[in-house]
Amino acid sequence: MDLMTLPGKGAVVAYVLFGNGGGPVLIGYSSNFRNAWRKLNRDGYVWESWQAWLCKDDAEAFAKRAELIKEHGRPNVAVHAVVDQPHRIAAQVR
Repeated sequence: MDLMTLPGKGAVVAYVLFGNGGGPVLIGYSSNFRNAWRKLNRDGYVWESWQAWLCKDDAEAFAKRAELIKEHGRPNVAVHAVVDQPHRIAAQVR
């Protein structure tokens, strides 16, 4: 995990984690993305790439999350996190 590619501390973002094949693993928002990122890793989520959109506040991030769900569909809740499987990170912050 390269924290240098993550949005700055305290940045409010909406984000999508993409799995193998490009489908969404998780669509969310956070006002503390760095901590959320660490927790996702600890919880065993596996993803191949991610995108994050900087937002001015939680309300904008919540609205962007809803837009991302419409665009990508809801993540498959049947997919379980796999612990001990490394993920490659291809970051793109918009």
